[in-house]
Amino acid sequence: MVVDAYLNLYEGPLDTVVPIESESEKNRKEKIMLLKRSFRKTAAVIILLIITAAVYSFFSAGSSPSLSAKRIKKDIIHCLDTDDAQGLKNMLSDNISGNSGIDDQLNKVMELYNGKCVSDDSIRTSISDTDDNGDKHDSLYLDMNVKTDSGKHYDIYVNAYTYSSDPMQEGIYSFTIKDKDGTEYKIG
Repeated sequence: MVVDAYLNLYEGPLDTVVPIESESEKNRKEKIMLLKRSFRKTAAVIILLIITAAVYSFFSAGSSPSLSAKRIKKDIIHCLDTDDAQGLKNMLSDNISGNSGIDDQLNKVMELYNGKCVSDDSIRTSISDTDDNGDKHDSLYLDMNVKTDSGKHYDIYVNAYTYSSDPMQEGIYSFTIKDKDGTEYKIG
């Protein structure tokens, strides 16, 4: 009787009889397959998110102090090359840029710097985490030797906070430029 039921529903060769699955067994298998597909998609999305986060953190300037130093150096040289006193002022910390006489100091720096940068042979950076009075800081020190197309040589020294728990302190808090003749101007 059971064999007849299999034979009536199965149209293949008579020597291979395949049992018929019940409807609930088919539903269970379909649900398992859907869950497997869903898990694979979710796992793929999670892996892509992890890879994206890793790549972003690797290339993010804020997460790499050495990249911040390169960016700050590049921005300073650009401001000096293009006589952009306002751009340099924007790089200063709010505590320094609000000082009286800051515009005069910036103008003197711009007057001293002559030409466009052709090389910045030495750049030494020092990066540290400091904790002053409970405030957390990531500080940066740059020492640049810049040569311009007008034949001038400048030593530039920069101190900056790349991060501070007090946002008013973020930015350059000390900037000194000195030419080979001994003329020197300081900001901050």
